[in-house]
Amino acid sequence: MNSPEWAEFSKLNDDLYGQYEITNRAAKQYEETYGEAIARMAEARKDMTAAERRASYPFEENTFQRQTGRPLADVLKQYTGGGK
Repeated sequence: MNSPEWAEFSKLNDDLYGQYEITNRAAKQYEETYGEAIARMAEARKDMTAAERRASYPFEENTFQRQTGRPLADVLKQYTGGGK
């Protein structure tokens, strides 16, 4: 198993696995961020009346930031790969 073909295959396999790990890490980070944002919004909306909830769309930029303390654009950047 020391042939040049095997070495090339092994390197390709390692590269693909590395890319999988990067993608998996980013997806996990997004899920955690998204879950926290949804939990904060739910917590902020729990004491609202039905009319107040209807009047306040949760994914509008200002409402999202007011309820979660974090700009919606930051969460979207992480999802699209523009964040850390």
